[in-house]
Parts: sequence; structure tokens; C-alpha cells
Amino acid sequence: MAKKYNPDSFSSHLLQYIVGLIMRTFYRPKLYYTDKSKQSAKELPHPCIIVETHKSHIDGTILRGCVFRKERIHFLAAKDRFEQNRLMNWYLSKTHCIPIDRKDFDTSWIHESLKCLKEYKEAVCIYPEGRLSPDKSILPFHNGVTMLAALSNVPVLLVYTDGPYRLFRGPRIIIDVAFMPTFPEKGRMRADVINDITGQLQTRMLELQAILWDKIEKNQKD
Repeated sequence: MAKKYNPDSFSSHLLQYIVGLIMRTFYRPKLYYTDKSKQSAKELPHPCIIVETHKSHIDGTILRGCVFRKERIHFLAAKDRFEQNRLMNWYLSKTHCIPIDRKDFDTSWIHESLKCLKEYKEAVCIYPEGRLSPDKSILPFHNGVTMLAALSNVPVLLVYTDGPYRLFRGPRIIIDVAFMPTFPEKGRMRADVINDITGQLQTRMLELQAILWDKIEKNQKD
């Protein structure tokens, strides 16, 4: 008999509560929204894919602990992070992270992500840049995000995270409105179509960056 999915074990729930409390105490992100009517929204579409820029290893921890506190989010995490040591493996597993092998061709993360999206009806967060950005630039997106969106057919929510990451001065985060990407109705997606949709996602992320910087500049002038 298959083991029933049970994400809310006591240790997992307690760990995420403690980590979230630490994040809210010492890192206080400033939140912005592209739609003011969503200003107080703390809930996600069920299910959805969160597409977030990658500035720090605690991006996901802040997003879950400070922004979507009541939501269960599965984060893509590098497989070598799981293999770093037993404590890190335990922590990533308890916080519902999905390993992805960045060195070899790996599709297991897609299958696991689809299970979370389609079977559990929960959110999956992916970092399409594939690695940390060394500055405020947005690195080229990989096509994995497009493939996951096409296979799952669920809404996509873009989140742009800016700096700085300092104690009591968390990052500035802007959250877009969730949308359904447009894919070809019939036949297999060609490489050029995949590249085009991935490019559209990156373009929208660049627009989010510009919107956030404009809001920050206006707030500084006021």
C-alpha cells in the first residue's frame, strides 16, 4: 500500500514555523504588487508555478515565511545542496524542496513537480536563471520553466526579488498577477516556440524589475 502524502508532519510544521518566525523578525521584506487590488492578498492560485529571480539562498525561505505564510510551496533546489551534508538534506526535505541535477540531464524534477501541481494541487517555485545572480541583473532563463508550464497547464506567477539582504532590512519584492501562458493547441512544441515563450517570461520579469525600481524611486522622493 502506497504511503499517503503527509506534508504536515509535526517536525516539518514546527520547523517551517520557526524558520518563518526568524525570517519575519530579522528580514523584513518590502512588498509591492503590480495590481493594487492584490495589495493584501497572501494566497496563491491552487495550483500554480511561481517563477522567481534568484538573488540569495534564502529567497525561498523569505517568500514562504514572510509573503505566502499559509501556503505550501515546493522549491526547486540544486541536488548538490542536498548532498552537502545530512543536516542540509534533512532541512531541504522537511521544507518540501525538490532536487534538480544542474550538471547532468535530469527530468526527475519535472515528474516530481508535476505530482505536486497536478496531484497535490500545490505550488512549485522555480528559479529559471539556474543559479544565483551576482548582482541586480537578470540572467538568461532556461527552458525548463516553459516545459513545466506547458505540461502542467496551471497559472504562472512571476516574482521579482531585489536587494539588499541585510538584517532588519530585507529585500524589495514585487509580485505580478498570475496568468496562463499561451501554448500551441495541437502538436508538439518546436524548439523555437519554447525559446520564444521563455523569452516572453524573461521580458516580463525585466518589466517587473523596472516597475519595482520606479516605485522605489517614487517612494524616495515622497
